[in-house]
Amino acid sequence: MCEESVDGIKKFMEENKEFMENTIVQGFLREKGHFKLFAEAVCNPSKENKDNLDEAFKKYYFTIRFTSYISSSIHFSALNFHKKQRLYASRFPLLLDAETDGGTAYKDQIEDFGANLETYTEREGIRESISEYIADPLLYDAIQSLSDSQKTVLYFAYIKKLNDTEIADVIQKSQQYVSKAHKNALKRIYSYMAQKKEEYRG
Repeated sequence: MCEESVDGIKKFMEENKEFMENTIVQGFLREKGHFKLFAEAVCNPSKENKDNLDEAFKKYYFTIRFTSYISSSIHFSALNFHKKQRLYASRFPLLLDAETDGGTAYKDQIEDFGANLETYTEREGIRESISEYIADPLLYDAIQSLSDSQKTVLYFAYIKKLNDTEIADVIQKSQQYVSKAHKNALKRIYSYMAQKKEEYRG
């Protein structure tokens, strides 16, 4: 910081009012570490200080664009899945609801592979969460409503860009399990968001 730093920063802000009113710039400067870099670059405009500020802003801007992309990807995937689900339901009977000779529905015989997911996660050291990449508050809450297994599948699908077969190999489950978890997650997201939006309107 230079002497008269507060006055110097105020002067810079006044002379660059349009720039300072940019929402991305304002968001960047809300973080104390970023504001300190900004103040140092304004008060002592050396190449090193300018480079440090520029590098920090590039990382911040990349994060914003990335989280926005992830949010949009999951949001529109959920919408598209819902449309396909309605089309499929109108064309085909719900075979899984049919009962076997023993009186049990086929869907009730599908094995639940999610029981050991937490153990697997700890063993493999997977710590990242799909929630960390979500910018939209409503979508974030929708993601939080999912099971751990669904979050894991979405993480590998949208963050790591793996297909269902590749995800199945990584988490050591069947491709059918991954596909089912993926579809159910998108269905849950759509339903949750639609319900909340309806509540907001009411």
